Order: sequence, then structure tokens, then C-alpha cells
Amino acid sequence: MEKDRRTKIFEAYYARNPETKELKNPGWPSYARGVLSKEEMQTIEDLDAQLFAWPKRLEKIKQVLIAQNADVLSLVELDAFEEIKRCMNQYGYSGEFVSRPRLVSKDGCGLFWKRSEFNLMAKSRLIFVDKYKPDPHKDRCALIVLLEHRSTKQQFAIASTHLARDTVNGSPRDAIRARQMGELAVHIREFLLNSSVSLYDCPVIICGDINAVSMAKLTGLVQVSALMAGTSNEQKLHPFVFASKAIDTRGVTSRTEAREVRVDAILYTTASVEAQGMELSSEIEWAKKECVIPNLVIPSDHFPLLARVGAMSHLARIAKAVRKWWSVVLPITRRNRGQMERQLIEDDPWVTDFQLDPRDLTLAFERIDVNASGKIEVSDALESLRRLDMLSSVSIKVREAWFMEQVLARCSHPDQGVDFVDFCAMYFLAHPVCARCANVAFDHIDASPRNDYVTMEELQSFFRPFDKSPLEGNAAELFEDAKARGLADDVKGMSRASFKTLLGARFVETMFDDPEMGRRIVERMGAARPRMTTEERRLKRGNSVMAKEGHSNSSTVIDS
Repeated sequence: MEKDRRTKIFEAYYARNPETKELKNPGWPSYARGVLSKEEMQTIEDLDAQLFAWPKRLEKIKQVLIAQNADVLSLVELDAFEEIKRCMNQYGYSGEFVSRPRLVSKDGCGLFWKRSEFNLMAKSRLIFVDKYKPDPHKDRCALIVLLEHRSTKQQFAIASTHLARDTVNGSPRDAIRARQMGELAVHIREFLLNSSVSLYDCPVIICGDINAVSMAKLTGLVQVSALMAGTSNEQKLHPFVFASKAIDTRGVTSRTEAREVRVDAILYTTASVEAQGMELSSEIEWAKKECVIPNLVIPSDHFPLLARVGAMSHLARIAKAVRKWWSVVLPITRRNRGQMERQLIEDDPWVTDFQLDPRDLTLAFERIDVNASGKIEVSDALESLRRLDMLSSVSIKVREAWFMEQVLARCSHPDQGVDFVDFCAMYFLAHPVCARCANVAFDHIDASPRNDYVTMEELQSFFRPFDKSPLEGNAAELFEDAKARGLADDVKGMSRASFKTLLGARFVETMFDDPEMGRRIVERMGAARPRMTTEERRLKRGNSVMAKEGHSNSSTVIDS
């Protein structure tokens, strides 16, 4: 169907009476009249009877679900929960459901799990508030369950959700989806704390129709919004926001005649979950490459996602944390960094995705500090490297000299070894966790990209969709914080480099439960001094040349 005809049908489908707010063209085929011919409408009705007639479609949905043999199933846009529940019960599954809040929306999110594998420990429902106008506007939801594995007693927090889609005319709603993810992150944290479950030891897995083509942009906006908002202890987000990854879906998750996109995801916490990727039947794999859906094989307009995941053991997590710290700190030069990354990828591809949180940094530090002295000395470092079989071809004397020159030299007291503050500062300096998300958010905020600066007005515009949410922020306070750190001024605003530096400092300051520890690490990092952009370096070099020639431009100020 031509794009303009499809647009007209959608406009007619969503058209409402301005006074009563009721649909003008309710039900088929009223919204297609005048756009489609009688013959075309008859063809659609024939296809509907073949593919969408509910008794046939329900039977095919059951077949697809049972064929996956999954331990846990997440279904969204689910409007036949009781029918699906009766079917799944026969195959040993229990289930829970949350309905969307609007009366006209009969669907919702459901989770099912094998009773032979898991016990339900707790459950919670979340209704998202998208905005206030002035009353709360609620349309989407999420379901969260806490499951305990029967044999291992390992607990998992699993969420099923369906985030906001873009508007009918294609306008993106990235900020609304980020707001919803922020609400979900706060809710999961409160849910686990109320269930007396450790935030760091309980894996979090989020499944659903995320409706975001770029998962990196979505998570980046959530991360940056949280850091800029400076959320209080009562509104803190679950750590998965800064340490999560989406399973590789190996291509699109929906293919129709109108779209071919990846909008569905399985997100998991990288610090506590080992994921082995997608596992789909050959029939579904073929359909993903060749077919538009729904069809006789796939009864939905979304392909199923199936992934094998497991909880990481405590010892494995310690080993990963130690390797990650060394992999970040060890490569001093860019050349060495490339060699080290190649070695790590050959040994363990997963370690490159591992992000260290305060718990992991503590575990790694205690593991390397063999003598439990509170300081990592040369002998401790060499023993740790020996265990990991890293730099094994280098002689002991060379390794001692390297450690003293490159690692101890960065410490506040080189003669005393590496304390925990030094340990964390080295990691965050060499591995700026927020760099990628800061770039994504900066491009989203900056209304005039050629300028490469963000102003307080642009920050105010960015915060507007997050009003009365966990990500609500005060642009004026944020800008004053940046100015106090020497990262912004009232004329130009804040550069990209300064923006990254500000977020990096706030990240370290807020991620530790002890605020004083975060501040000490930031001070050790020297985080108030941003790295210059390419343009700033070029201008500085130009000013240096002019100064030598006696033509320095005193009106040009470069923050180095």
C-alpha cells in the first residue's frame, strides 16, 4: 500500500470528535471507507479470516509459546490473559498479569514461569505516568516478579513492559520512554529493598516492546537524566541503569509491509548475569530473514526473542572484576590498549562489557590486596597479574619497574601503595563510564549542533518531559554546579567536553552510598578539569602562536 493511503487510514482511525473526544470512525471498515476500494477491503477481510481469526490465531500462539520451552515467558500487548493462562497451566506454568490503565485498552503485560523451576517470592505492578496536563496521563504499565530458583535458591527480578510508541506522524518520543525507564528503575530498586533482596546480587532482566530503535540512546538518556537531576536517596535508580546490556537480537524484531525495525529487547544486568545470546528455532530464523509478519508461521507482528541467561557465581564475579580493573588500568598507551583488548577478547569476550560498580570495585580491591593491608603494593600487583596470566612474557624486574612508573606514580602517596580511593580513581579516569551516554544526550539536548555548546535554556527544555518524575531536574541548579566546577559560563554555556566531565564527576559522587567516598574519588581524579575538544586545542595552539608573535587576542578565553 502506498504511504499516503496508509497515512490517510491512520488519520481516520485516530480521528476524534473535538467535543466528546470519541472516535469519529470506530471499527472496521469505517476508517477505511473512501481510501480503499470494495475489492481491497474484501481482500483484507479474507486475509483477516485466514491469519487473524482469533480461534486460529490463539491456537498458533499457543504452539509458538510451548515450542520455545522457556523457563520464563514475557508477553506484551496481551489481551487474552485468562485463555493463555489456562493453556500454560496445562504445561506447568504459573502466570501474572497487569492491564494497561486506560479503559479503552484491554491489553497489558504478562509473565509466566515453570513451577518446576521457580517459586514466586513477590510481585509488583507499575503504572507509568507519562505527563501531567494537569491531571496524570497514564497509558503504559510494567509487571515485576521476584522468582527464586528451586534448586539453587538464586533469585531473579524479571520485568515485562511495553513503553510508549512514537506518534502517528512519526514524531519520536525518546524523552517519554526515558521517563518510563527511569520510573521502572526506581520501582525495581524499591521493590527489591522492600523484599529484603540485595541490589547487587539479584540479577535484573527486563523484557518487552521497548519501542526504541536505539537501545543505546534510550539507556543513555536515562543515565544522563538521572545524573543531571541529582536524584535523592529516596529516588535513586537501580544500578542496572548504568550496567545493563541488550541481548543481540540478530536482526529486526518486527517486519511488516510498513516497517522493518528492532524495537523489542531483553535487557540484563552485566554485573550479575551471564548471557549466551539468542536461541531460536530454524523455522523462526528463516522467517526473520525472509518474511513479513504475521503469517501462517508467526502469529504476531513481532518475532519471538529467546535467550539463555544465568546468574553469575560470587567467585566468577570477583574474577571478572579483577580482570576488568586490570584491563582498564593496564593499557597505558593506545597501542598497548589495543593489544590488551585483543588478548582479553580472545580469553573472554564478555569481560569487555563488564562495568564495575562500588561493590565490584570493593571485591576487586580486596582480591588484589593479598595481605589485607588496605594498600596494593608491588608484590600484590605482580601476584594478581600472575594469577590472571597477564603480561606473563615480561620479566619480573620489568614488571616491577612498570608498576612503579605507571601505577604508583598516579597515587597520592606513591611510596605507600595504592589505596581504595586511588584504585577507584584510576579506573574511572581510564574508563569514563558516562562518555558514550554523554555524547548521545548532548546531541539530543543541543538545539544548535554547530555551536557544540548547551545553554541553560536548552537544559530547561530537556528536563520538561521529566516533570514530577524520578528524573525531574532543575536546570538552574545543574548549571550553577557546572559553573562552580569551572565547567560552564553564562555566555557560551557548557561545551561537550565539560558536559562529559560534569556527568563523570556526578556519576562517581552519586554511585557510592557514602557521599564522602565519592567526593574523595572525584578530587583524586581531578574531575573539575575537562579535557579540551579538538576545536579548543586548535584555538589554544593558534593563540600560542599569536602570543609568540606579539598579537595575542586578550578577548579569547580558553578553559584548558
